[in-house]
Amino acid sequence: MIRINLLPKDRIKKKTVPLKEIYLASLVLAILGIICSFVWLQYQSNKYHQKIAKLETELKKYKTIEQKIIKIKKDKEEAIKKLVILSQLIKNSPEMIKNIHITIKEIPAKRLYLTEYSYNENNITIKGNALDLETIAYYIDRLEKTKEFKNVELEGTNIKKVKDYKLTTFTIKVIP
Repeated sequence: MIRINLLPKDRIKKKTVPLKEIYLASLVLAILGIICSFVWLQYQSNKYHQKIAKLETELKKYKTIEQKIIKIKKDKEEAIKKLVILSQLIKNSPEMIKNIHITIKEIPAKRLYLTEYSYNENNITIKGNALDLETIAYYIDRLEKTKEFKNVELEGTNIKKVKDYKLTTFTIKVIP
């Protein structure tokens, strides 16, 4: 069967593509895509900011823990050094410890205070503060009466004023 079109060409309706609607629809879709992308990026940004804040608080927590660990390590090292020194002192020179003990034991309580104490093989040097010269003389007498020391000498004294007190600074040389 053959079909013949009897309508003239100018009356035939051509199917035209509505370009305005296509452009408008594509523009709306593009704007919606941009808005969705912006919303998604904002969501991701907030999510990462929350993660960063959480990690920063954890980092602060770990830093305080790290500082505590460093302090403990330093304290441990100092304690080990002190123990090594003490063990060497006890091992190498029990007489030195005995002499230190005697010089400290003979200090008159609340009247004489040591500021420096040095010990070598030949002598002991004691520096300190006393309330008066009688206290220093009493301390020297007590040191001389011990059997461990051959000679106890007062090397010098000075009077200095600290607040309302006149303190006598002294230096004593003891020969074991």
